[in-house]
Order: sequence, then C-alpha cells, then structure tokens
Amino acid sequence: IITVGAQSYGFRLNGANNNTINNTRISTSDDTTSYGLYISGDSENNTIMSTNITTAGSTSSYGLIISGGKINAKFIDTIIDAKSIYDIYSTNSVTAGSYLNFTNTTFNKSDVILNDDNTTMYVNWYLDVNVSHGGLDGVPDANITATDNNSAEKFSVLSGNNGMIARQILLEYIQNIS
Repeated sequence: IITVGAQSYGFRLNGANNNTINNTRISTSDDTTSYGLYISGDSENNTIMSTNITTAGSTSSYGLIISGGKINAKFIDTIIDAKSIYDIYSTNSVTAGSYLNFTNTTFNKSDVILNDDNTTMYVNWYLDVNVSHGGLDGVPDANITATDNNSAEKFSVLSGNNGMIARQILLEYIQNIS
C-alpha cells in the first residue's frame, strides 16, 4: 500500500475488531499527516503480522497512531519506521485498558510517545536455544532455565533429542506514560 498526499492513511482500522493484516508493506510519502497505520474508535483484538510500515513525511507522519476509544492490537514480526517523527504515537483520547503488544517487532524506542495513562505497551522478543556438543550434535534433555533481572524464573525446560527447545517469547519491557 503506497499513499501520496496529505491527510492520508496507509491503512486505517476504525471501530474494527478481530482483523489480521499479514505480509503487507505500507508506505507513505507526503510531508504532512500521512499515517502508516491509524487505529481508532474502539478497535480491539487486531493482529498485524509480517508487515513493514514506513513513513517519510516530517509533520505528524507517524508510523503507528492510536486514538479514540479502547485500542488493543498485537504486532508480530513487523517493522515500524517513521523517518522524521515518532514511530509510535498515542493520543490522549485512548480509553482505559488499551494496550499494544509487540513481539519481534522493530521500532526506535526513543520514537514512542504515549500521551495518556490508559495505554500500556509490551515489548517481547523470541528466544531460540540450541544446546550442542561443539556446535555439532544436539544435546538431548539439557535443562535450560531463564531468569529475569530480578532473578525470577521465567521458564525451565529440557531440550529435545535435537538439542532444541520450543521457541520462547520473553518480555523485554513494559511502557506507559510514566
């Protein structure tokens, strides 16, 4: 999806629930208010997967903007890149219980603005583990345990016959207005 012109959206979900956007490229190129993805109006349980969102404008051309109502969305294996302004922007009209859940999604951490107490952002990453002898043979039944920065155990599993464990999804951080 490529947009040209001011006041345009690459994609907009308004009052939209239970949708999946998959394997999409969204690109906007105007200098003024060209949002990559605009989610608004009580849009819940939407999933954006394997999508590349790029905006090139300089004034309010956010990669992702959420506004107006309760917004719940998951982003998986996605890239959000606003070249000259915030990658992720939440207005002050989002209602309580709104969240954005990012897994293996790339954006600039310093390009995020959450303007209210009602939006929480979760940033997660994949962890794949392979236990092997000198990089050759997998080690079965190896115990792999992960703890967080407070020494709380997050998972403990045994490797399979090939030395691998099932992919884990680990929380890096939670962000809100504070």
